[in-house]
Amino acid sequence: MRLDMISRRRFLKSAGAAALAVAAAGVLAGCDGGDSSSKVPGTDTPNVPEVTSKQVKIIFADVDNGGAGIGNGGDYYEHPVLKDATVVDPTTIPVDKFPEGYDLADATPVEIIDNGNMVFAKVPVKKGTQTPLTEEVEISLMDMTKPTQPATIKTTATIQKGATTVMPKQIKMPEGYEFYGNYKMDQPFELTMTFVVKKIGS
Repeated sequence: MRLDMISRRRFLKSAGAAALAVAAAGVLAGCDGGDSSSKVPGTDTPNVPEVTSKQVKIIFADVDNGGAGIGNGGDYYEHPVLKDATVVDPTTIPVDKFPEGYDLADATPVEIIDNGNMVFAKVPVKKGTQTPLTEEVEISLMDMTKPTQPATIKTTATIQKGATTVMPKQIKMPEGYEFYGNYKMDQPFELTMTFVVKKIGS
């Protein structure tokens, strides 16, 4: 049959079937376990479990109690890191994940251990009576999703106590956003720096 002789009804029916196929493919693609709106902490890499990242059980060890885990058997939570990572940067652990009343005791990267039963890292903590090793500071972001309508966004970053600079990897990125431009995640910037961001996929 010639293309110019296809009826409007048949054309619309075929187009509808094609649209459904594309939609179904999109749904299946979204079932790979990844979350396009999140990044591996301390990096600009999308967090896709078992593809770009792996989960590490963080065990909080009380240095004033011989390094024993806090709580019944040790409190822990699942922390994503790059799939080939061998250490965990404890400064990338959200403050609200630490046991109540405890602070980070040492900011040195912690070795990731695989004992055959689980993959974990022991992060040293102390009762929060001492001077904290980290602090949260306010950071300004400039949303350039619409260049003609830039908008300022406020967020926070966890930096070492008393530091005068911040690295992009320390910034808490608002959900659904990513850096706009080629920022080096380990490069220090002044705390007054305004970082440019945009909505993912825009």
